[in-house]
Amino acid sequence: MERYSFEDSVTVRTALVGVCDGCKADPDKTGIKLKKCTGCSAVWYCSKKCQTEAWPLHRTMCREQSKKSSTHELGFSSNASLANAIKLWGNIHVWALQTIVDGTAHRIGGGVDDHLENQRAVIVVLTQKKHTDPSDRENPAKAFQLGEVYLVHKDQREFLSTQWSHLEAYCKTMTDNMRAKLSEEESRAFAGFIPAAFHFYTTGMVSFNQYPLYRLRAHGGGPSYNYPRTEEETMTCIEVGYHCGGLVNQGLVLRAPEGDDNAALPEFGVYKKTGKKSWGWGHAKGWKWYESEDYKPLAEIFRRYHQLLAHRNYERVLSSALLQRIALMKVWQR
Repeated sequence: MERYSFEDSVTVRTALVGVCDGCKADPDKTGIKLKKCTGCSAVWYCSKKCQTEAWPLHRTMCREQSKKSSTHELGFSSNASLANAIKLWGNIHVWALQTIVDGTAHRIGGGVDDHLENQRAVIVVLTQKKHTDPSDRENPAKAFQLGEVYLVHKDQREFLSTQWSHLEAYCKTMTDNMRAKLSEEESRAFAGFIPAAFHFYTTGMVSFNQYPLYRLRAHGGGPSYNYPRTEEETMTCIEVGYHCGGLVNQGLVLRAPEGDDNAALPEFGVYKKTGKKSWGWGHAKGWKWYESEDYKPLAEIFRRYHQLLAHRNYERVLSSALLQRIALMKVWQR
């Protein structure tokens, strides 16, 4: 199949979750019944009026836009269903992706505050994963292959520059809401949210997410610009990103142990079928950090990275960050 360049990209807004995609009405609060869009089976509406009014924005999500490739050939009914699959994959691998984004932001350029103030975004390049085991094809944790992750200025990618006012405003809303819930010390460690563009290189589709960035412990958790990096700091950020990406592509799912996002070492698991159409996380068989000589070097890399970050000094910051992020992601501001 012919692949797209960045110039061919089609930007797709991720579908709203559990509410009308038009008026945002919540059936749990209003008692209304939602009906699924028959074109993409990925979004819901409370009325024909809402569906008609939402169509100009929904058209790209619902229909294939190019004859060069087809999402149907890849197993997705529409751009919307592909965007939802990417969102689910991103939520499953949130611990690893957060670590990769943080590490990338700390090792490149002038630091996290410099990135946020100078309109930079993270690009996450994905392709469809090739499965040797047929049973893996339905596994949402193994749906995509993680490629490059890097930072660019908004004007370097048209799909960023054309969407930037919305992306920047949304990140500011998320930043302000989260900062209001943090203590003074926690707030000093938190720099803000940065946009992340998930570029599905196989078809050129782009969907967006956001990740919180945190400052380094070496600078007291306060803002820093063009700070000097030691060779060890740079290598730690490179290594932790490399290993997280490799583990994701192996199908392993990292998560905070017992929900403690302040812990240095994540738990390692896999996604398994828990029902006919449901999947859930379970510990990877035989994986124990302290009993395996093979994995002690990797554990040491995670510990070194843990020591670099100011927010790991505090007990609540990441947990509150993720809770706030989950709440805000339920509503997409057009």
